[in-house]
Amino acid sequence: MGNVVRAAAHDHGATSSDLAPLDWAADPFAGQPARDARWLRPGAHTVVGGHAIPDGMIYLGRRLAAARGGRVEPALIDPDLELAPRCPGTGGKDLGYWPSYDRIPPESRAAYLHWLADGRRAPGVPIGYVFLFFYGLERRLLHDIMADPSLRAEVPLLAAEVQGLLEAYGTHASFRRYATEFSHLLELVGAPDETPSDAFAVPELREPRWPPPMTLRRALGAFATEGRRLPATWALAWAWYHPDISLRTPAFRCRDEFARLFTVRYADAHGEGLLVEPGQRRLCVEYQPASAGLRPMRYGRDVPDLYLADEPRRQLAELVGRVTDDLGAYSRWLRRHDHRLDTIAAAALLPAELVVDAEGQALDPEVAALQGWIEGRLTGASSTTVDAGALIARWPTAAAGAMTRREAAALCRLLGHLGIGLEPDVRMGGPVPTAGQAAVVFRTDVDVPPVAGENYAAAVTFAQLAAAVLAADSQLGEDQRRQVSELACAALPLDAGERLRLGAHLHWLATSAQCSLTVLRRRLDGLSGTLRAKIGELLVTTATAGGTVLPHHVTSLLRSYRRLGLDPDTVPNRVHASLTTPSAMSSRSAIVPASARAPVTAAPASAPAGLPAPAPVAVPGPVRMPTPLPANEPVTVQAGGAAVGEYLLPRRPSAEPAVPAPDPARVPAPDPLALVPLDNAAIEAKLAETATVSTLLHGIFADDEPAEGDAAGATENEPDNDAENEPGNDAGDLASTHAGRCDNVSGGVELVPGLDAPHSALLRALAERPAWPKDAFDALAVGLGLLPAGALDLLNEAALDAADEPLTAGEDVLEIDDDVLQELLGETA
Repeated sequence: MGNVVRAAAHDHGATSSDLAPLDWAADPFAGQPARDARWLRPGAHTVVGGHAIPDGMIYLGRRLAAARGGRVEPALIDPDLELAPRCPGTGGKDLGYWPSYDRIPPESRAAYLHWLADGRRAPGVPIGYVFLFFYGLERRLLHDIMADPSLRAEVPLLAAEVQGLLEAYGTHASFRRYATEFSHLLELVGAPDETPSDAFAVPELREPRWPPPMTLRRALGAFATEGRRLPATWALAWAWYHPDISLRTPAFRCRDEFARLFTVRYADAHGEGLLVEPGQRRLCVEYQPASAGLRPMRYGRDVPDLYLADEPRRQLAELVGRVTDDLGAYSRWLRRHDHRLDTIAAAALLPAELVVDAEGQALDPEVAALQGWIEGRLTGASSTTVDAGALIARWPTAAAGAMTRREAAALCRLLGHLGIGLEPDVRMGGPVPTAGQAAVVFRTDVDVPPVAGENYAAAVTFAQLAAAVLAADSQLGEDQRRQVSELACAALPLDAGERLRLGAHLHWLATSAQCSLTVLRRRLDGLSGTLRAKIGELLVTTATAGGTVLPHHVTSLLRSYRRLGLDPDTVPNRVHASLTTPSAMSSRSAIVPASARAPVTAAPASAPAGLPAPAPVAVPGPVRMPTPLPANEPVTVQAGGAAVGEYLLPRRPSAEPAVPAPDPARVPAPDPLALVPLDNAAIEAKLAETATVSTLLHGIFADDEPAEGDAAGATENEPDNDAENEPGNDAGDLASTHAGRCDNVSGGVELVPGLDAPHSALLRALAERPAWPKDAFDALAVGLGLLPAGALDLLNEAALDAADEPLTAGEDVLEIDDDVLQELLGETA
């Protein structure tokens, strides 16, 4: 019964009815004359039954018992046995589980001899014929060569033959397993007693990974014996074929990148390589023959066997895990894009070691072209502004001339590999670069974090609000940028990379439109109350740094405090305290530019109506800031910028009586209607337009009413996010097709759970494209009778309920998350 179980491991084409245990006790040659069989060496020629067999490697003759005793050797070709006279069949169904030449029918014997005469490589033959020949190779090694070491010269010839059979018939799993293990045994038997490590060739990374190449096991032993460090190529082969190291999909899907990255990381971690101890374990092979005429055997050599050593396995497994993780995004991209490698978008997902060489030069030609374009704009400078549209044109975007948030993140990631930073950076919470606006590229000589930490997020939020305060006078200048940067770095713990990026962000704020309220609110959502309070303090310090606070500064501070969730009623007291408290003045002077700390004079004034003009007072020099006063005393405001002689100062109080002020009751109030002519028709038209807009806006912002006074400043210094950003793209054409399909959305639309018919129709229309320009989406929503902003919010809320992720990302271009979309559509009623 044991033979039955063992034979099932390699099915040679028989059916279960052919299965029968062999009688090993009987003598197959009892009563027959002695006629010895012989082995035909490789290259020998013979003819059997009219079949010319050109290359030997067979047992031919009579009276050759199986090595384990009892019956005839299965591989023996007995020329006296009957052969079919006509063209033999090749079905192979009558071969049995353990084919033996003396037991198969005459037709099968003739077909087997024909296969041998044809060169032993003909495709499509029953695998039983291949096994029958293979039995003879096993017997030659395990029985003849093991008993007579002088025959070892044949081992390389046997190994070459087995390799040829594997190439021809290796798709058969059972034969591949037996032949592979047999080839490893041949290698170990034929190896010299001592082989230097330099004599071995690194095995290729192939599948299946088991059994491991014998060359690998022998080479590892040689490195340990010689005390040499293990090179990266051998470590990679060891990790690849180790049975206890799990290789995930990226290792197979992007095998070349896996090997390159492993080699680089191995050198970083282990220098010249691991140094392994020989240990006590010796190289040994246990071989279970395919032939039923041979017994299992064990063969070993005095070579250290490190293949399963525990400590090297642990180190290699950790390295393989890190390398595989870093190739995960690239591997998924290859799956989604049909293994396309010739694109800059794919390179953006690779680790930096596979993008640039040791000198920081791009390895891919397309990436090198982008790197050269940016270097040409920097021209040795640390940072510069570029046209965002020109940068977008060098990226394979889904929509012409516009980037999605995901594409912008990939661009920033690739530039980071090249030692270049970009502002705005969507990974840090910034908006998507838009054609027609400016972007800032800057060199990153230090590590710049790819994601915003809490302190950096607070610093950028402060920078955006401070820019709104300072830019109320004019464009944000270099001194003001330095002032904001120094304040942020002094108050918040930022590392060198974060300080570098903050400077670039301020540069971008000074040369482009301010960030939208959407970006600001997204940043504010992640800030703690403590950091919000810190930003509020820094804004007051910024506004009062020059010793002057104008009304529009206070207005910006009030608006910023409301956005921060702070009490705006505290702003006047905070400003007053900052201007008058000695400690606050001292801290301001440390960051205020020298020009702002120059002596100041009072503002020029004209005499009020009804009062005599004060006489000019000669002043020998500019009036300097007075000695700090208590916080409840008046302060001096408005730094002077003109010549001193042009200013009028009131006389000092004297004993002379003051001129009485006019009685307000006697001064007639002006009539406003008499000052401005009114157009009643225009007023009525404006009121009608206002009513229409108010109705639309109420549906959008009903759940998010802005604080009092915030609506007026919501668009201050902000870009129009609904402006058309895709030249040549007709949004109306893009939407009209879908709008025309949904004239009767209440009747024939398959509903999505949680959505009504118009919103279900909108969701299905969005599924036809991976990205939608904002104006195209708006036109599509309007065509379905929906308010665009409200419809987008509703779809994203439904996506959050179903998949914990929003459906869309981006502002000017809405990028559709395909996984979330499928989650929504997969739940259709």
